[in-house]
Amino acid sequence: MAAPSWDDLHALANGQSGHFTAQQAAEAGFSFQLLHKHVRSGNLERPARGIYRIARFPPSEHEDLVVLWLWSAQQAVFSHETALQLHELSDVLPARIHLTLPEATPRRRTNPEGTVVHFADVPAFDRQWLGPVPITKPARSVLDVAAAHGDASLVGQAIDQGIAAGLFHFADVAAAGRYVADAQSRSTAFDDRSAGLGAAAGVGTSAGSGLGDRFFARPIQGTCTRPPPADWPMLAAEPAQEIGGRLRLAQYLPSRTMVLEYAWPADRVPTEREIRALRRRLAKRFSWA
Repeated sequence: MAAPSWDDLHALANGQSGHFTAQQAAEAGFSFQLLHKHVRSGNLERPARGIYRIARFPPSEHEDLVVLWLWSAQQAVFSHETALQLHELSDVLPARIHLTLPEATPRRRTNPEGTVVHFADVPAFDRQWLGPVPITKPARSVLDVAAAHGDASLVGQAIDQGIAAGLFHFADVAAAGRYVADAQSRSTAFDDRSAGLGAAAGVGTSAGSGLGDRFFARPIQGTCTRPPPADWPMLAAEPAQEIGGRLRLAQYLPSRTMVLEYAWPADRVPTEREIRALRRRLAKRFSWA
């Protein structure tokens, strides 16, 4: 083992809010016995088993997350309600910290107190860094909470605020939007039977995606400059019917964002020109900005 180097230890801990693991300390020349000695003398703190903190390191925000990240061998991504809170989306105040570990991670017997551990693979394009720890991006965070059957009202708030802030488009979180529509009375969901489309396997989540193997679905949205009339869902359905489409989902968010999703049979997929014309009619009908 190399000679103990406080310079190396500080350099390592600097990017981890003053924290490091016993294994990392060993690379800087600190044995377990030496770490224990410095804990007793007050030079180091031990916030968790196998994890240490330089006692005089300036305090920083989210140190509790750093400890959990090191506990996970730097594999965790903070997600779900915790990520929504970190992104300041919705009024969520999670009682426990949510983190996602890779699907292949061996299931641990016990998880740290006050945590909810999920198992899924989070690709690089779905994550970002918040200081020294990774968190899921806004759209992925919203989708995760909806998929885990979280509070629909908070999911709705997060969608509304995320769209208003330009963090994502409705097409990016369409599955979460349908979850909210199913759960809240302020949303009007049109099922396949009422729309005359028959049963379907599912709905695509981006523009131009397929609905099972039988239908084509397309979301369209706009921001109203004034409140729509009470029968706005029926008014939104009419223009698409003229080109063989049916309205599947209609939402009017508090930010005055109107989110609509239309579906067409697979043998009657509209052209982009028809989609643009449909959007122009909707914009005129509902005074979209």
